Amino acid sequence: MFFLTFLCMITLPAAKAQTEWSKYEGNPVMVKDTTLHGLWEWAGIGQPSCLFEHDTFKMWYAAAGVAFLGDTILRGRIGYAFSISGSTWVKQEPLEPVLDVGDSTAWDSRWCDTPAPLYDGIEYKLYYYGDSQSVVFSAIGVATSPDGISFTRYGNNPILKRSPEIMDWDGFWVESPAVLYDSTYGMYSMWYTGVGYGPGHPGDTWIRIGYAFSYDGLTWVKDTINNPVLETGAPGSWDDGWVAVPAVRWEDGQYEMWYCGASIADWLPDSSLDTGRVGYATSPDGITWEKYPGNPVITTFDPPVDSGGPWAPDVVCDGYSYHMWYEAINGMHYATAPSNGSTTQVLFDYINAFHIQPNPCRNTCTITATQPLHSVFLYDITGRLITIMHNDTPTCQMHLDMKEIPSGIYFCVPVSGSEIVGKIVVHP
Repeated sequence: MFFLTFLCMITLPAAKAQTEWSKYEGNPVMVKDTTLHGLWEWAGIGQPSCLFEHDTFKMWYAAAGVAFLGDTILRGRIGYAFSISGSTWVKQEPLEPVLDVGDSTAWDSRWCDTPAPLYDGIEYKLYYYGDSQSVVFSAIGVATSPDGISFTRYGNNPILKRSPEIMDWDGFWVESPAVLYDSTYGMYSMWYTGVGYGPGHPGDTWIRIGYAFSYDGLTWVKDTINNPVLETGAPGSWDDGWVAVPAVRWEDGQYEMWYCGASIADWLPDSSLDTGRVGYATSPDGITWEKYPGNPVITTFDPPVDSGGPWAPDVVCDGYSYHMWYEAINGMHYATAPSNGSTTQVLFDYINAFHIQPNPCRNTCTITATQPLHSVFLYDITGRLITIMHNDTPTCQMHLDMKEIPSGIYFCVPVSGSEIVGKIVVHP
């Protein structure tokens, strides 16, 4: 009980800590599978979207690849992975998409992309962008699942389409939804990327962020009065060209949004961007947004330097820290930021006094601590002691042999002179 008492005695000043991001030195944390069974994601992965449930990070991501050897048609599909640490990920086995493209006549027959998962207390809803390789048919659809893995498409897809007026702000296409559910009012909110005509903007396309709402998660109404709810910045600013791919969370009595911005000055002659940037904004109602004056909060050139990113960020808060995943040219990348809570950062530092890698693990894992490790006690989730592993030469690093440990969730207590507890997932 000492550490709980200790935590209660400590307070830290609140600050906008969720703008202070540190990239993970071991990036990327997930890469495409280039083996035969990974054909459907051999061309690339990105668009991470995550939930934090029961101490586990769950990610739905987009992948591009082919269906079989000799296939020449590139298609987009959605996959699934999970992690305990946020930096070590295990893809679903067998490796296969949780949402494949529709049949040859479907509106999403060519591409499923930009996943946005939600659990509303009844089922998982997975919102996604789909198209048949024609802008006319690009739209947003939804699929439902009891477990987040086996999905069934909604029969009346798509649920959100581009404006029928080609000159409207979202008259070209819509994509990249971010969806939240408010159980108090029984209302779903969606923020999405809208693309329209914009002379002077990169490619003469003006990309901004809009809002829609629903009372069943299936029938959606766009906010035609306030849309777009997040505009591009003033001329010459870092986001004067585009604002896109929102990630939205409700934390500490306000909506928080992380979004990508592009500057007209960053646009190169070959239609690529030389710099990726992520900004931050807050809102009391999800409609009126105030951009953080210190934007952008993370960029390509913040060390370690990214190539082709950051793009399409998603953010979750586990109560101790903020976690961000985003795509770059070589896969999924990871960054963290402290939370605003008075004691949560102390708790986060405390439970991270040692590091377990990889986690989940299969045969072995390594614990690295700030003090010499003498031994590790391993308990199952019922509190039963499973085994004690000893370190013959106490150092700050200890290798654990997990080959004889059945798959499951375990708590480890390293004996190192202080009371610290960690969780290990043993994967079959």
